[in-house]
Amino acid sequence: MHHLIRSHMERSLLNVANRYIGENPPLPPVYRVFQEEGITGNGDYLYEYDGQHHEPQARNGEMVYISGRIMSDREQTVTFRINCRCPAVVYVNAEALFRSSIDTEIYPGRFAEFALPLKPGATHVTVRFTKRASGFGGSFGLAGMRWNYLPVLCPSKEREGRLGWIYTPASAEPLAELPYEGWAEGQSRVEWLPRQHWSEAEKGMGQLRRLFGCKPGQTAVGWSKLWLPGPDSSHCMLQGTSFGRIKIFVGGEPVYESDPQGEFEFEAAFTRGCGFHDVVVFSFCGELDWGFRLHISDDSGSDVVGITGVKVEGAPDRWLYLGPFESEIPMTPELTDMCRLHGSPASPIYWRVDRPDCRIRPSLENRLFGKWNYPLGVTLYGLLETGRYLEREDVVSYARKHAELCSSWYSYSVWDQSACGLPGMNHQLVQLHMLDDCGSFGSALLEACREGDLPGASMVSDRIASYIQQEQSRLPDGALYRIFPESATLWADDLYMSVPFLCRYAQRTNNAACLEDAARQFIRFREYLLLPETQLLSHVYDFGYGAPTGIPWGRGNGWALFSLAELLAVLPEDHPARAELLDYYQSFSSGILRQQGPGGMWHQVLTDHESYEETSCTAMFIYALARGLRMGWLEPCHELAERLQAAWQALVERQIDAQGNVLGVCEGSWYSFDPDYYKYSLKPKLNDTHGIGIVLLAGIELLKYQEWGDSPRGAAE
Repeated sequence: MHHLIRSHMERSLLNVANRYIGENPPLPPVYRVFQEEGITGNGDYLYEYDGQHHEPQARNGEMVYISGRIMSDREQTVTFRINCRCPAVVYVNAEALFRSSIDTEIYPGRFAEFALPLKPGATHVTVRFTKRASGFGGSFGLAGMRWNYLPVLCPSKEREGRLGWIYTPASAEPLAELPYEGWAEGQSRVEWLPRQHWSEAEKGMGQLRRLFGCKPGQTAVGWSKLWLPGPDSSHCMLQGTSFGRIKIFVGGEPVYESDPQGEFEFEAAFTRGCGFHDVVVFSFCGELDWGFRLHISDDSGSDVVGITGVKVEGAPDRWLYLGPFESEIPMTPELTDMCRLHGSPASPIYWRVDRPDCRIRPSLENRLFGKWNYPLGVTLYGLLETGRYLEREDVVSYARKHAELCSSWYSYSVWDQSACGLPGMNHQLVQLHMLDDCGSFGSALLEACREGDLPGASMVSDRIASYIQQEQSRLPDGALYRIFPESATLWADDLYMSVPFLCRYAQRTNNAACLEDAARQFIRFREYLLLPETQLLSHVYDFGYGAPTGIPWGRGNGWALFSLAELLAVLPEDHPARAELLDYYQSFSSGILRQQGPGGMWHQVLTDHESYEETSCTAMFIYALARGLRMGWLEPCHELAERLQAAWQALVERQIDAQGNVLGVCEGSWYSFDPDYYKYSLKPKLNDTHGIGIVLLAGIELLKYQEWGDSPRGAAE
C-alpha cells in the first residue's frame, strides 16, 4: 500500500476523532443540592405534583404555582407534556403558553403537549394547578427526557444552583408576579416550598442532630478541604467546638481526637505540600447531641478551609455530611469517592448538606460525554479501535473514561432513580425498556475493558445479559422483537443492539448460551426480513400487518451486516451454525455490493439511487466487507478491494471535511411501509453519533485489510 494513501487515511481518522473529543471534553458530573421533600419524578420521566399529599386541606378554587428554570446549552424546541386532574396553565418566561382543556382535566391519563422553545441558558417555566372536585395536580415535564435530559434548577437567588422545582402553598389569591431571571423569593409575598431554613430550635442543635436525629452510638462524617499555601511544612491552628466525641483527619492522617464535648484549640504542622487537602471529621452521637464547629487558619490567621469536598452548586457552606452509620467506620480513601453509596444495600447513604432534606445529587449536564445511549456505543467502539491501531493512548483513554463514568456510577444511578423517581445519570441504562437501551453501549463497555476492567463493568454487563436473556420480548421461536401498546415489530437494527454484546459477554464469562443466542438471532431475523429478490433485508417486520415493510433501509442493512461480521469473528470454526451463517454473509454481501452507487457510496434506500448517499451505511459496509476479505470469508478480489477504497475515498472527499466533521448521516429513525419516509422525512445530519464511530471503524478496518494485503500471507492469497 502506498505510504501517502495510508498517511492520508490516518490523518482523516485522527481529524474525526480529535474533533469529536475536542467538542465533547471529558467533563465530570455537576454536583448540585437537591431537596428530597420537594417535587420528584416518575417512571415516565415527568415530574409529579400531588395536591392530596402536599396540600391535603386545600379547598376547591385554591391554586398552587410550581416554578423552575429549564437549562439548555443550545437553542432548541422541545415538547412539553402535561397530564392534569384539574385546570392547569403553563407560563413560559411569565407568559401563558398553554391552558388545559376539559379533555385533559376530566379523562385520567390523557396528556396534552405543546412546543416549548428554549434558548441557551435558562427558560423559566411555571405551572399553575387549580383545585377542583376532580383532583389537584398532575404530572408535567419534557417528552423524551430519557434521550435528552435537561436539568431543572430552582429559579430564585436564594436557591441558586440547586436542582428541582419550588412551589407555593395553596391559596385563593393569584400570584402578582411570577419568577424571572434574577428573581428572589424574599421579594414575594408568599413563602415558597420546600422550606429552606432550620427552625430556631433546630439551629440550637449540633448539625448532625438536626440532620440525622439523635441515636447514641451512631457515627457520621463531615468533609471539607483546606488550602496549604507553601511547598514545605505549614502550620495551621484548628479551633472549634464538639458536641460529643470527634476525630479529625487531614490528608488521611489523624490530627486530633476529643472525648468530651466542648471547645478545643491546637496547632498542627503539615508537610504535604501546596494545594487542597481533605479534612474529614468523624462524629459520634452521644446521649443528647452530636456535631461540631471547626475553623482552620494559617500562620497569618487567614481561613484556609477553602471549598466543600467537591464543588457543589447551591451548597450553603463548606461542609458535606455523610451518615448516619450504626457504628464507627474507618478512615479510607473510598470514603470520599463520590460515585460510591455507603451504608447497607437495604439502607444506602449519600452525602448531604446542612439544610432541611437536602442531599447532593450528581447530574450530567454536558451534551454527550458520560451519556449512555446506543449511537454513543458505536462512537466509543470507533474511538477505541482508532486509538489502538494508531497507537494514540489519549484517544483510548478518552473512550475508557466515558465508559467508566457510566459503569462506576451505575449503583448510584439505580438508587437515585428509586429515591427521586428519575435518575440524574445513566438514564436509559437504569430504565431498561428495549435493546436500544443496553446492547450497543454494553458491547462498547466490554470492548473498553480490554485495556483493563472498569469499576462497575461486571455489574452492568450482568444486568444487560439478564435483561436480554430474561426480560426482552421474544417470539415463540426465540427471536427478539419489540412490543409496544400500538405495535409489535422486529427490526434489523436490533441485530446490532444484541449480537455484539452477546458475543463479548460470552467471551468474558464463558457463557456459551449467549453465543448460541447470537447465532440464532441471525437465522431467525433472516426468516422474517429477507427480501429474496435482492438478498437485502427489510428494515422492519410488522406483526400487526403480518408482513415486512419491504424497504431496504441503508443503515438497517448496515447494522445487520456489521453485526454479522462481529459474530463470525468469534464464532468457532466447528460451530454447527457457522457454515449457514458464512453462506448468509456471502449472499448478503453480494446483495449489498450490487447496490453500490457509481460514486462509490451506498444510498439511504439501497435500491433507490435517487435517494441521498448516506454515510453511516456506507461506512458499515466498508467495515464488514473489508473484514470479510481480511478474515477469508470472501474470496480475495482486486476489484472488490478497489470498490471499498473508492467507497472510502467518496466518504473522505464528500462526507468528511478537513476539520473532521462528518456529514450525511441519517438521523435516528422510526419505520414505515412507504419508501418516501426514508427518502425525504429522515434527513441527513452533521456530526450525528450514528455515523462518527462507524466511519472510524471503517477506516481502521480498511487499513488493517490493506496492511494484511501487503503482508507475505496476504500477497500470497
